[in-house]
Amino acid sequence: MMIPKGSAAEILRNPNAIELANNPGGPHEGQMRLSMQQQGKREELRNQELSAQSAAKIMDTARRMSVNASTPEHQAEVMLRSAVAGMQEMAGAGFAKQALAEAGDIGALIKQIYS
Repeated sequence: MMIPKGSAAEILRNPNAIELANNPGGPHEGQMRLSMQQQGKREELRNQELSAQSAAKIMDTARRMSVNASTPEHQAEVMLRSAVAGMQEMAGAGFAKQALAEAGDIGALIKQIYS
């Protein structure tokens, strides 16, 4: 005996029958949910990659700026100031820049970020 499409018996057997009957040939709810999860994960990974690239760019710039310093102390100071300037530039406006300004011990902040 065949169960009629869209009948109560079919709906009980297959909870997705209503959706499939209303949108034949369309994407299934599970497929749509999986697609949205995958897109979210791709964006998360991309943001992590961009953050890592930004950190590397800041430190490369800081190293280049400190090469011509005359003493190790001066080199460390130039590198520190360059890294802070790079972080502030990347932070743009808003709370991130304010947090950098209020950090107090910039050296400890840089160690925390880049270690």
